[in-house]
Amino acid sequence: MEVHMPVKPFKSYQEQLQILRDRGLHIENSEEAIRILEHHNYYRISAYRFPFQDGPDHFREGATFAQLWELYCFDRILRQLVNEACKTLEISARARWAHVLGAKYGPYAYENTSVFRPGSFYQNNLTRLDEELDRSQEAFISHYRTQHQLQRPPIWGACEVMSFGLLSRFYDCILRKRDKKE
Repeated sequence: MEVHMPVKPFKSYQEQLQILRDRGLHIENSEEAIRILEHHNYYRISAYRFPFQDGPDHFREGATFAQLWELYCFDRILRQLVNEACKTLEISARARWAHVLGAKYGPYAYENTSVFRPGSFYQNNLTRLDEELDRSQEAFISHYRTQHQLQRPPIWGACEVMSFGLLSRFYDCILRKRDKKE
């Protein structure tokens, strides 16, 4: 087995703080900064240094570790909010897709070849859906298979199991612009 020498040597938390100090970052509370590094990693925190630098590896006058930490915390909260908003939009898109197609073309609209552009792309979508259904641990999938002897659930169930990527590929295959718009 080949052993690779590290490009950079291991640094303790105190040494990591010293690197930041040597680069001009003011560290108000070393104990708090070390606690942050213990739980969040030097490279994760240092990724937020760029707005506080006036050159490569040099912080501008007055830049503080607290500012880096505040920016990291702001970004973490913003990412959580965006993630929650995306989840809400995704759930809404799933519900709307299933409702519109189900109302117009029936519970198995996603199997209706007159709704979608024909070809291998659409067939690949069905194959992927079957794979996702087979992997699913959802109780309603086994219910449809055992109680109703159906391989696939109605569209309102199928849309809950398929990945959002697969849902978007099904959407892309819809033939009628009116259906897509709805």
